[in-house]
Amino acid sequence: MRRPLALAATAATALLLTTACTGGGDDPAPTASGSSASSTPSAEETGDAEETPDAGAAAGGDLQECILGTWNVDTAAMQEAMTELLAIGEEEVGDLQMSVTGDGTYDFAEGGAFSSTANMSSGVTIAAEGMEIVTESTSTGTMTGSWTLEGDQLTLADIDTSGLTVTTSGSMNGEPLEIPEGSTEAGMEAAPPTASTVTCTDDTLTLTTTSAVDESSEPVSLSYTLRR
Repeated sequence: MRRPLALAATAATALLLTTACTGGGDDPAPTASGSSASSTPSAEETGDAEETPDAGAAAGGDLQECILGTWNVDTAAMQEAMTELLAIGEEEVGDLQMSVTGDGTYDFAEGGAFSSTANMSSGVTIAAEGMEIVTESTSTGTMTGSWTLEGDQLTLADIDTSGLTVTTSGSMNGEPLEIPEGSTEAGMEAAPPTASTVTCTDDTLTLTTTSAVDESSEPVSLSYTLRR
């Protein structure tokens, strides 16, 4: 019965790497339109895309203009989203607790320059089958790159993580847990999402990305919520 725990440990480590690289804001609470994780099919998958209103349009009209500037990642919404994502399809995992703390920013500049700063920590504790898995990650520094927008599809490219330091550790019943070689570097390259669907208002920017953990898994959507 160790397989669910092993899967949970792997997933927890991957999520910590993602949240550590993403950065976070301190106070805003999650809302109905905040960060969320879901295995619900997209509008394109259900054939309802033509009936869906253009939620990506900013109140002022121009999505690209809305995105410009500096945004703070909503840590509370990110914590909720990551907890939901880790719990999807993992009923055997048992008791799960997750925390995401710290602060950070995304900055979208005119001309296509992108940067992200982070100074945060995240942790996961999983208890099941008489065992406890604890993983922790911290991230400090800056990522840079470029951004482009086509319709409501945001692409980040040329991501440079050389200015970002991520440390990740874990334990199982107090014994050190092996972190897969190269996973920290892979996590830094995977976050923030390099391809996402954007919605934007004056005070909230949401980046939604869809992916699968492996070929046998159902795709899940994860939303990154940022605030002015």
